[in-house]
Amino acid sequence: MSAAQFLQLDELINRDDGDIPKDLVAACFESDSPGALGLAYDLIADAKGASRISPSLSFEEAHAFVRSYYMKCIMMDFDDVWADSSFSAQMDCKRWLAATWRAIDEVERDAWMLWVMRLSKSDAEAADQLSSWIRTL
Repeated sequence: MSAAQFLQLDELINRDDGDIPKDLVAACFESDSPGALGLAYDLIADAKGASRISPSLSFEEAHAFVRSYYMKCIMMDFDDVWADSSFSAQMDCKRWLAATWRAIDEVERDAWMLWVMRLSKSDAEAADQLSSWIRTL
């Protein structure tokens, strides 16, 4: 994602109305920039913001990005104003799953459990805590 795209997306979000092009949000998904990742996450995590993405993200697209975002944050422990640290990403992950777990199907639940297994390769402690917590849902 270019700096110009980042600024354009930030400006659109701050307008608080109007459509936000999906391709601009998708450019954040592919970025390695903590700022771009955090901006996209904040947009998706906010129901009003997410509803402004046009065309809409599918449920699967949103969850796939959120898993990727949390993984990067936990592994890289960002020290960035836009992106979560490892600790805050783990807390946000718990809130995200608490809010969506009952609404997701078995395929999506399996995708989250696979995500935890991949996480365990780089942060076993975080994976153990999240896995234990998920079993309480």
